[in-house]
Amino acid sequence: MPALTTVKIPTAALLLCVGFAAACSGDAPPPPPPGVEITADNAVEVATIALQAAFGLAETGEVVGALFDVPLAPPPAPATALAATTTTTLPGPEGGQVLVTWTDQDGNGLTSPADSFVYTFADYGRLGLRLDGVVLADVLDTTGQVATGQAWTVDALLTFANLQVTEGADSVLLGGAQRYRRERRATVMLSELAIDTPFAFGSGVLQPGNRIGYNTYPFEFQFALSGNGAVEATGFEGQIRFSTEVFFTGFTFFPNPWTGRLEIRGAGASVITARMVESTSTVEILVDLDGNGSTDQTATIDWSQL
Repeated sequence: MPALTTVKIPTAALLLCVGFAAACSGDAPPPPPPGVEITADNAVEVATIALQAAFGLAETGEVVGALFDVPLAPPPAPATALAATTTTTLPGPEGGQVLVTWTDQDGNGLTSPADSFVYTFADYGRLGLRLDGVVLADVLDTTGQVATGQAWTVDALLTFANLQVTEGADSVLLGGAQRYRRERRATVMLSELAIDTPFAFGSGVLQPGNRIGYNTYPFEFQFALSGNGAVEATGFEGQIRFSTEVFFTGFTFFPNPWTGRLEIRGAGASVITARMVESTSTVEILVDLDGNGSTDQTATIDWSQL
C-alpha cells in the first residue's frame, strides 16, 4: 500500500459551516436533551451508530452534489417566458445513469438562484454506491460561475424523494429535505450537508444542527470526512452526540479512510473515542465510562461494517 500523505486542511474548510450559521437571538437556548447511558454492554453499538450518523450520508451528499460540477448545455431560449428547461442524460462513473432536468428560471444559461434541478437516478454508481430514485435541487444562492469557473459556491435545498441508496448488500431509503453547500477552490472541493430538521437514516434520526462534510483534494487524490452533531437511535433513550476531532482522511482510490478520530459522548462524563488504526480499515473503540481519562474497555470494528 502507498504511504499516506498528511492532508493540510485549510482553516477556511474547517469553518465552512459558518455559511449555514443561524442568526443569534436574545432568548436563552433550551437545555440540551439528555445523553444516552453508555455501558460496557452497549458501547460498541453506540459507537457504530455514531459513526454511521457522522459519515453515512457524506458519500450520498457528495454523489448528488458532484452533479453541480458538470457543465450542462444551456436550455434553448424560451419563446414566451423567461424560464427554460432542458434534459440531459449523464452516465454514472460506475455504471447506470442519471437524467438531469434543469429549469433555468431566468433564462441566463447559468446555474443561478431560483433555478431548479430534478435528478432521476437509475442504478447510478459512484463511490461504491448505487442510487435509484429522485432528488430535487432548488438553488438558493451562488457565487462565481458554477461548474465552469475557477472558484464558485452553490447553496441548494436537496429534497430526497424516496431515494434508494445501496452499498453492497445494504440498502437505505431516504426521504426529506436538507440544505447543501458545494464550494470549489483552487486545491479543494468542499461538500457539506446541513441537517435542519430531523432526518431518518438507518437505525437513527439525525438531529437538527448536524453538519456532514465530504471534501476532496484532487492534487493529492485524497478525501476528508467530517461529522458533527447528534443522533437519536431506536432502542436508546437520549441522544448520542459526536464530533470529529481529526478528519477521517484517505485516498480517493481506496474505499475507507486511513486516519481520523471521532469523539462520542453520552450521559454524564462518559466518552467513547473511535479512531482509525492508521493505514488499515480497522476502527479502534476506546471506552471511558466515567470520564476520568482512563480506558475501561477496547474493541475494534471494520470500516466496511458501518
